[in-house]
Order: sequence, then C-alpha cells, then structure tokens
Amino acid sequence: MPGQPWRLDITARNVDELHAVAYRITLREWEKAGQYDERNRTLAQRYARALKAAPAAMWPVAVPAHPLDYKEQKFAVAGATLPAGYYLVLLSNQAQPTLTEPAPAGAITAFGVVGASELSAVSRYEHATYTPQLLVLHRQTGQPLAGVSAQATYQIYTQTGTQLEAAKSPLARTTAAGIAELPKALKQQGRLPQASAKIWRGTDTLLVNNLAGGYYQPVDNQPQRRTFLFTDRAIYRPGQTVYFKGILAQSQAATKELLTGQPVSVRLLDVNGQTAQTLTFTTSDYGSFHGSLVLPTGLLNGQMQLQTDNGGLSFAVEDYKRPTFLVALDSVPGRPQLGQPLALTGRARAYAGQATDGATVKYRITRRELWPLFNEYGRYGRSIYPPGGGRGNQEIAHGTTTTDAEGHFGFTFTPPAAPPQPGRRGWAAGGVKV
Repeated sequence: MPGQPWRLDITARNVDELHAVAYRITLREWEKAGQYDERNRTLAQRYARALKAAPAAMWPVAVPAHPLDYKEQKFAVAGATLPAGYYLVLLSNQAQPTLTEPAPAGAITAFGVVGASELSAVSRYEHATYTPQLLVLHRQTGQPLAGVSAQATYQIYTQTGTQLEAAKSPLARTTAAGIAELPKALKQQGRLPQASAKIWRGTDTLLVNNLAGGYYQPVDNQPQRRTFLFTDRAIYRPGQTVYFKGILAQSQAATKELLTGQPVSVRLLDVNGQTAQTLTFTTSDYGSFHGSLVLPTGLLNGQMQLQTDNGGLSFAVEDYKRPTFLVALDSVPGRPQLGQPLALTGRARAYAGQATDGATVKYRITRRELWPLFNEYGRYGRSIYPPGGGRGNQEIAHGTTTTDAEGHFGFTFTPPAAPPQPGRRGWAAGGVKV
C-alpha cells in the first residue's frame, strides 16, 4: 500500500549491518525485471536512468544479532513508506550501495523490485462472448472502485503465424460495481490470445498479467443425458448376483432435471467388451431404476461393466476367497539399531475371535534405502525432491515359525549395517512381510 510500511524478507549470511535504498522505475522496467536481458547488460546499465535520479527512500536495516558461523539466517523487516509507483530496491552491506564492477572487496549488493498501489484486480474470461472482465477493488478496504481506466494488450500472431505482435484495445472504465468489460479478444485457429491489462487512476497504475489465453472449448448448449449407476459391491465371484440401481438425469446449461418414464437398456459387458446380458427398464417418477443379474460362469475374470447409452460402471470379478484369520504385528519397543538383534512379536486370530494356534508363520524382511528430502533452486524457482531413490528392496532375512496356543508368535533377526557407497549417503529403512 502506498504510504504504509511493507514486509521485506531477507536471507543473509555473515553480515552484521545492511542498508537499503529505493529508486523509482517505470512500469515497463518493472515488467521486464524478471525477464532475460538479451543484451546481457549489468544492473547499472539496465537501470542507468533510474540510478541517476535521487533515491525515493533510504533506510538502515536492523540485522538480528548472530554469530558469524557461515550459516544463513532469515528475517523480516519493515520497508520504508513509498508513494504509489514501482521501485528498484538495493540492499547492501555498504552505507552507499555500489553497482560498479568489479565490486570493492567485501561489498555485497542484492536487488529486487517492488510496487506500491491502492488498486487490486480480479480477472475472469466470459467464454460465451470471449470477453475479458476485471473487478477492480481497493487493496486495503476491498471496496469496488468506479471510474478506473483499463486497457488490454493482446499478443496476436501475425498472418504468417510465426511471430507475435501487440495490439492494444480501446479504453474502458469501471462501473459503480468496479467492473470493467474489455473489448472482445480475436480468436485465432481455436486459440484465445495471451492478454494483459493495465489499470490506472491518476498516477496509481497496476499491471494485470495472464488475463486470458489458451485453447477454448466452444460452448455446447445441447441437452446432455447421463446415467449414474451404483452396485452393492465392488468385487464379485462368478455366479454371484449383482444388485444395481441407476438414475437418469439431463443437464442443459445451468438447468438439471431427472428424466421420468424413459426406457433404459442395461448391458453386461465381459472383460473383452462383449455383451453377455441385456436388461431393459423404465425410469420411475424419481428418474431411477433398479435390478439384478447373475454373473455367468465360464467367462474370463477381470473388469466387467454395466453399460447404458449414457454412462456405465466397472466392477471386478475374481475367484477370491474370504480371509479367515488376521495377523497383526506388535509395536517394537525402544529404538532399533543396525547391527543389534531385534525381536518382533505378533498374533494370529480368526475373524470369529478365537486364537489361531499351531499355524505356520512365514516371514520375509526387506530393506529399502531412502534419501532425505532436499531443496534445489533452479531457473524456474524452488524445486522439492521427496525422499526416495536408493537401490530398491533387498531381502536381508527370512524364515518360519509357529503360533502358540494363544496365537502368539515371535522371531529375532539382526539388521546388518548398509554397505557404504563412496560419495553417497542415505537413510536405511526396512519392512517386514509375514
């Protein structure tokens, strides 16, 4: 906000004092600040005009006390109050920041750009008319602003389709509701041109980027029917009965309705997409229908479908067996150490509740090496790499044991230390399969 302090986030290392100075720059210079300079100019050359003028503000930056330990510290300070406009901010450990090259010994200077404006804007694109719209609000109060000027700039391909040229729209002004409707964008071969908008009131100017652009889908106002299907389960065995229900609905623009008294054909498709059964229904007063069918035997197992003309649903058919018992491992007390024996215990019990005694337990222990999470700063900003990598799962132990009368079992193994790899460090993790 103009005339108010603002937050300046700083990351520094081995500095005990900092000084900041702000120079006023043009909107065009602010817009190009994050772009690659094809002329490869230095900072002093790029902002020579601004640096010749008197600074808009100068202020000392309080650095929190810390030991000079070569470690980065992050802190935030208040920036000086600035009038509406755009500014180049220099931050240096010298009282008078210098941009000469080579820099004096020990001199460090960083820079950034900042804008101060009472204006804020929310943009949207009306696809029915291909018209960009802006809602202009006061940045602090959130109240809509009337009478604010707005102008869009479209990046349009030339007739050859190989180059872009800028085309400015006529001026528009916000209404009492703070809305500015910009002229329609010209569509080119299924694309809406990239656009930005400049809004201003007096000397206060704001640039709104990425206003529109990209491929568009023509608005289809034809009625769209859809059948929603539901089954009682997600997996079945061959020969079992499938109970299902369906709802037939239609949507057109913003209107949605249930279709009553409509014929519906439900087809059972096997794993090869061939029709195995066909059933017909008529929707009720609530647009629904329901039924059941018996899955044929002798077909291939896998994903089968219930299909209608306006939607379908998949489910699995497998010769599965229901589990009769459950195996649970107990929590490991303490902190396991590599190279030290580790005892694991567990219990097997039937789903009916009784203990599973005299059962053979087979276990397999694997280890997977993980690398820690780390950050990287690249051309396009910060990237975060999650833990992972390593050499995959490696078996380090296996064996068999037997449950006792209470269903308890246990075994002991020694997790070996991971063999060192030159130049690589990782986290050794493991898992147990019973």
